[in-house]
Amino acid sequence: MTKESKIFKTRLLAILAGFLIYNNVSSQVTTQTFVYTGTIQNFTVPLLCVNTITIEAIGAGGGSVTTSCVGSGGLGASMKGQFTVTPGQVLSILVGQAGISNGSDAGGGGGSFVATGTVPLVVGGGGGGATNNVGSCGANRNGLNAVITTGGTASGNNLVAGGVNGNGGGASSGSGGGGGGFYTNGTAGSGNAVGNGKSFLNGGAGGTGNGADHGGFGGGGCGWQTGGNGGGGGGYSGGATSGSSPYTGGGGGGSYNAGTSQVNTAGVRAGNGLVIISYNVGTPISVSASSLALCNGATVGLTASGMVSYTWNTGSNASSITVAPAVNTSYTVQGTNAQGCISTSVVNLTVNATVPVLSIVNTASANICPGKTATLTGSGATSYTWSGGVTNGVSFVPPATAVYTLSGSNACGTSSATTNLTINPTPTVTATASTASLCSGSSATLTGGGAVSYTWSPVVTNGVGFFPNATVTYTVIGTSALGCTNTAVATISVVTTPIAPPSITPILICNNGSTATLTASGASNYTWLPGNQNTSVIVVSPTTTTTYTVIKSNANCSNTQTINLLVNQLPPVFTIASPTSVCAFGNSTLSGGGALTYSWAPFGGVGANVLVTPSVTTIFTVSASDGTCINTSTVQLVARPNPTINIVASSSVICVGQTATMTANSATGSLTYTWTSPASNQSSVVASPPSTTLITVAGTNTFGCTSSVSQPLIVNPNPVLNVTTNKPLVCVGFPAILTVSGANTYTWVNTATTNTTVVNPTTATFFSVVGTFSSTGCQSSGGVLVSVYDPTFTVPSSASTCIGGTVTLVASGAQTYTWSTNQQGPAIAVSPTIFTIYSVNATSTPSNGVSCVNSQTIGVSIYLNPTVTAVSERSIICRNEFVTLTGGGASTYTWTAPLVTLIGTTVSVNPLSPTVYSVTGKDINGCVGTNSLQVKVITCTGIGEPLQNQDMMFVYPNPNNGSFTIQGEREIELSIINELGQTIQSIRLSAQNNYRASVMDIAKGIYFVVGKDDSTIKTQKIIVSN
Repeated sequence: MTKESKIFKTRLLAILAGFLIYNNVSSQVTTQTFVYTGTIQNFTVPLLCVNTITIEAIGAGGGSVTTSCVGSGGLGASMKGQFTVTPGQVLSILVGQAGISNGSDAGGGGGSFVATGTVPLVVGGGGGGATNNVGSCGANRNGLNAVITTGGTASGNNLVAGGVNGNGGGASSGSGGGGGGFYTNGTAGSGNAVGNGKSFLNGGAGGTGNGADHGGFGGGGCGWQTGGNGGGGGGYSGGATSGSSPYTGGGGGGSYNAGTSQVNTAGVRAGNGLVIISYNVGTPISVSASSLALCNGATVGLTASGMVSYTWNTGSNASSITVAPAVNTSYTVQGTNAQGCISTSVVNLTVNATVPVLSIVNTASANICPGKTATLTGSGATSYTWSGGVTNGVSFVPPATAVYTLSGSNACGTSSATTNLTINPTPTVTATASTASLCSGSSATLTGGGAVSYTWSPVVTNGVGFFPNATVTYTVIGTSALGCTNTAVATISVVTTPIAPPSITPILICNNGSTATLTASGASNYTWLPGNQNTSVIVVSPTTTTTYTVIKSNANCSNTQTINLLVNQLPPVFTIASPTSVCAFGNSTLSGGGALTYSWAPFGGVGANVLVTPSVTTIFTVSASDGTCINTSTVQLVARPNPTINIVASSSVICVGQTATMTANSATGSLTYTWTSPASNQSSVVASPPSTTLITVAGTNTFGCTSSVSQPLIVNPNPVLNVTTNKPLVCVGFPAILTVSGANTYTWVNTATTNTTVVNPTTATFFSVVGTFSSTGCQSSGGVLVSVYDPTFTVPSSASTCIGGTVTLVASGAQTYTWSTNQQGPAIAVSPTIFTIYSVNATSTPSNGVSCVNSQTIGVSIYLNPTVTAVSERSIICRNEFVTLTGGGASTYTWTAPLVTLIGTTVSVNPLSPTVYSVTGKDINGCVGTNSLQVKVITCTGIGEPLQNQDMMFVYPNPNNGSFTIQGEREIELSIINELGQTIQSIRLSAQNNYRASVMDIAKGIYFVVGKDDSTIKTQKIIVSN
């Protein structure tokens, strides 16, 4: 092939490789995931440049069973596609719930639905519920997976068909429920009218079973409570269920996809379903280039598509341009679609001035050792070819010294360069040991030869002595002056020197004839001193601490070691008691010293200090240890006798509030006394407890010893009187009957002695009575209040209402009421048209039947309703523009329109089509008036229009040369944003700058002013043309 042919082929390949399409779009992918909530959710398509969205609907899995026979629920299906939408469009979303199990069978999973109104967009079917085949562990007990076709599947035994064309699935006698479809409910099995899954259009509720085996939200059918069958899955068409043998799992729901670019998968999800919506905020622009690389002087064609208008950074507004850059250059094109959405793409072109000037990087620096790798990397071209089968930039093992040639090409042609690789020789390495055998603990030296540097393994230093501790073969790696390596080995044998230390058991003995065992190991021969014994183990019994020496040997290697045996004397133990005498069963502390641990007899206590409570004089013995040796000591503790006491009571039974005298005496001599409840130091006390009580006295003898005794004092209760009246409230002069109970005999304040008496109070009076228990003579008093009733009642002095309104008149304080309108009851509703006076007669009837009558009047005033006005600042506005509506004639205002409710005297609205707004006004009296107006909306064109409220914002001049003024009428925050969505300047209009701001030095391009006040977002397009 000639050089010219090679250059032509290289340029042709570069042109073909560069004919690419770019979609470098100024857009952002937004993803929103909806999970199961048990309700139908909404998604609103964003208002800014969103016309296509991707929706994935994944159905829920059917319930699984875990008792007797494990069965898995069917899996939900995944349906994904792209859909054309309108900004502001609202989609209805239902996310399926997993089927619920009662352990023996389970409900079907709910489908996941996305629809617009009553039209389905995409539906992922739910899986069928599982069953344990009534404990028989038969086949087909798993629920069936949801499918990607529109029809639901039949039951597992194939006896009942699934739904078709968006309808619910079937069911049979003794079964659970079929899954719901998009349009109609599933079929309910006989005996369970609510077991069927409901359709999407009917709310999508799951079927409810006789047990806990409910279907999932999204139309899942319920199972049959005893494990007979699983419920059908919900979906576009519902899955079926069957109550006939053989019992099987429920059928999976069908699915639906009206989108493009579909990706549909059956049986992918267990658990609750999902709905995932994603979209690009922005529109794509495509750019194609005839070549990405070219030689200086050549031309390239660039073509943009997918937009309505284009602007290149060359200044061209054509969709296609031809360029001939002399250096590497980036070309940018900005496109605008029919909706005004803007995107940008960049194409980078590489320009070659001449054929490539090659550079080579050789990682081996031209010399390597045999078996090592090298990497050859060329640069300066766009494609590379090496001789010898080498790949540019990839490591390889050179077989021999050689010259490697590189050919490199770019858009202008091909050039070549070479590099050398030399393979160096391997050195002959030797390893020498100073001795082939030695005793452990002795030194040796290893020396390598035949190279310039050496590395030993295990690690030692070449030619430097070290101490080997075992027989080892050592390997040396020798490295030549050229960096190549080889190995050699040397072995050193080590004879073990017996170094294991001797041991002693125990290491300490007492001077009382105790023995210890000394043990040596690791040798063939032993000699112990003192004693000159020749065994590895000896037994000794010294009277003082002694050092023993043992001489151990193996062949020609020996070692001498020593070990100490400690001998302790017995500890000098002493004991004391504090105090040395106590009362019988009193506390004394026994203490020991001279040792570390102590054990006491006869009671078995431990510790240097112990508490004892002897009943008689006792001798205590302590065994004390210093940790090795034990000694004993004794101590005597004297126990004194305790006194004896008794109590004589004047009475052992009294009534509550009475007293009894208690006297203490003793037969064991003179004592001192201490009483509790009541407290006293006398020999006698007077007691009056509120209830039966144990009276206690303690006596102390001449030894200071104390005893105590108790005497019960029985306290009888006084009567608890229950005094009542048949009429706690009477009218003046009327009688009341008083009744008392709780005692045996009674005496009233009016001298009556029966349990009932009649009284006639003229004022509120408390009547007292005394009651007595005949058996104990205990008494108490009580009484009852009889009130005298003087009836009164109240009504408000005045009331008011609006014309055509109703007011409620309320009277209180009595029992029955008769109004001048002939109406009965405490409250009446009236609707007068003029000022009117109403009267009421009230009757008060206490519980004893006395009635009192009284009358009063109330005047009702009438207020006029307000005349409400509704004014729009403009009757015609542009689409996406805001207008202010103002109400008048009242105090508060409520504005309404379809899907809109606003509160306030003045509101700002931006209807997209002609709209009627109604306002309801309420004045300070609560009276209401209404009015309405229409705002007409037209399509406006041009860029000189102000922001969406003309009385709020003006930009002038527009278009401009980079300097302009923004004028407003109220405070607002503004941002100037370029075509890439970047904020290049922030501005605040306020009273301080008279709501005016000047902007200067803005580069050529298209910008947007974006502002937000309390209720709206405003935008204005600005063109900087120079």
